[in-house]
Amino acid sequence: MSLHYTWPPLTSIHRSELKYLLGLLRTIMPYDRAILYGRYAGSRMRSEIGGYELLLVTRSMPTVEGWQIEPMLDICFPREIREESRIRIETVQYEFMERSCRDSWFYAGILSEGIILYDNGSIGNPLPAARSLTPEAAAGLRRRYEFLYGAAGDMLRTAVRMWNKHRPELAAVSLSHAATLMLRAEETVFYGAKNQIHTTQILPLFKRVRHYSRALANGFRPEDEVYAEFFENLTAYRDYEAIDPAQRLTWHKYKSYFRRLRAMQECIKISCQRHIHFLEYGRTLAKTVTEAEASERPAERDEDNGHGRKPAGAQELTQAVAGKQTVSVVPAEPDGDNGEQKAVAADIDKKIDQKVDRYSDKDKAAYGSDPAEDIRERFDPGTD
Repeated sequence: MSLHYTWPPLTSIHRSELKYLLGLLRTIMPYDRAILYGRYAGSRMRSEIGGYELLLVTRSMPTVEGWQIEPMLDICFPREIREESRIRIETVQYEFMERSCRDSWFYAGILSEGIILYDNGSIGNPLPAARSLTPEAAAGLRRRYEFLYGAAGDMLRTAVRMWNKHRPELAAVSLSHAATLMLRAEETVFYGAKNQIHTTQILPLFKRVRHYSRALANGFRPEDEVYAEFFENLTAYRDYEAIDPAQRLTWHKYKSYFRRLRAMQECIKISCQRHIHFLEYGRTLAKTVTEAEASERPAERDEDNGHGRKPAGAQELTQAVAGKQTVSVVPAEPDGDNGEQKAVAADIDKKIDQKVDRYSDKDKAAYGSDPAEDIRERFDPGTD
């Protein structure tokens, strides 16, 4: 017998659809509690791509993870007949969630803003008390992020070296591991160091982390055939010799995949640094910059006879932010659109042109009548 809770204000269609969805989910994986969060719960911690967001809580370890349930729903509850096409599922054991909510912004946010839609009464307390992340927990996330993000950069550089040594199989493996490491870095920052999904596939990992980065969600759409192949090939490259020869890494794929990973790396850096700053100081990076500039501007006016130039020290953010013991759980500032990704790609193209221009006349003569294209084909996109 389920316990009854007050549902959020929803249209009758959405309410009926959610009730049907909860029943359908019980046939896939028995759960003891279902929590609605995100947009349809009216909470601030919501996905950048929208849709229903549900956390299924169990007493024992879940038998299925959320990323495995989502494609099942697309089969037994097709998107074409749903009012809301996007459904996001997360699963967790109750005790694990209770232990992790001190160092996981994701669980802490759900405990603060989530709404219980179903509970069979077997777990006990409706929800653990909401807890704020401590500065120590935020610092731990930063250290973990810097390790994973740095390792991803090392793998990209290794891919460059291996390609230059005519070892495409090792370059392919390095690109694959670089993608995994940078996505794990994003997952750590937004979900917590101990809350990782268990998969060796890159696509489910990407789909999970894109919810909190607008640049990732808009710039790398797995619904597009090009990006679906991109993620599929990156996973396959770990066992390079076993894949179809037609899928193996060519110069065209190497150049294209390298550029995409560089763009992804930059998107992840921006979103993670913004969010870690928010977790450490309880305010967005943009707000911190504004307050830092405002606090320094009066002194600058006195020094410059009222002209009010922007102070050089306004970017020293850590000096402008007072230390806090805890921070409330609300989402960090949105990332912006895929213009960031395009800017990164344009910068890489500019570097290619500069590299071509630096070749000597003797080198150019060796490539024939159209040297620029040949030089571009031999250019190493990882070097400046």
